[in-house]
Amino acid sequence: MKKGFTLIELLIYLAITAAIVTSFVYFALNTSGGSEKATVVTQVNNEARFVLDFMAAKIREASAVSVAPPTLTLTMPVSPNYIFSLDGSNNLQVNENPGPITVLTSNNLQVTNLLFTNLAPAGERSNIGISFTLSTDPPAGGNVSPELAYTTSVRTAISRRK
Repeated sequence: MKKGFTLIELLIYLAITAAIVTSFVYFALNTSGGSEKATVVTQVNNEARFVLDFMAAKIREASAVSVAPPTLTLTMPVSPNYIFSLDGSNNLQVNENPGPITVLTSNNLQVTNLLFTNLAPAGERSNIGISFTLSTDPPAGGNVSPELAYTTSVRTAISRRK
């Protein structure tokens, strides 16, 4: 009696092995894609939180606030004053006047619909409404695949302490 495999047995083993390997590769790719998406969501939300925390700290310290949408100017008790606005690439920037201009958001994120509003009645302590949308580069820009696109809208109000 000969020992070995018949051609049919060999084909069945190869088919089973191919199905297992294909399932493993598909699972690994889906897990990797989910991880990348979670990383993008975390980055966008962390940058939104950073921007709001930075602006809140400066608004609370300001002695006067001037709103001219889409620009917010803060007069500080001690120099420098701060001017928040968008640059030409839709990045949020702050101009320390006098001083440097600092970009607050990453180059791979876009800020749109930026709006500053003074919600307080005239003569009252300023209460600044801040609204913006923060998103990854649109797929048309070629930098982000559609599966990794993420957008969050932010709306809050911050009061001046003084």
